[in-house]
Amino acid sequence: MLRASLVLSVIGGVFGMLIAFAIFIFSSIVTVMEEYQWFKAGSGEELQIIGGVIILGSIIGMVGGAIGRKIGGILLIASTVITLFADGIFVILPAALFAIAGIIAFREEKEVREA
Repeated sequence: MLRASLVLSVIGGVFGMLIAFAIFIFSSIVTVMEEYQWFKAGSGEELQIIGGVIILGSIIGMVGGAIGRKIGGILLIASTVITLFADGIFVILPAALFAIAGIIAFREEKEVREA
């Protein structure tokens, strides 16, 4: 039977990866627009760093969900903080899923298997 923390962390990780992929696409568009001087608001390099941080947080969150219990809960809460530092509005859903999964992972008890 799958643990709830594992399912939530995988869903959050997939959403985080999709968001990072969209940010990478947008950053390449911004870089091209900067090169031809059509766009002067920001830089594509900043967006690539944000995408990389989101991917890092998503990977840590999925690993934390797979580990479970106390250490997994710590990793899930850490991935929540990492993804929230990346960018506030785009990563609300993955960060919320990681936070919920972290709380669930802390509350998990060791399974006792009967022979």
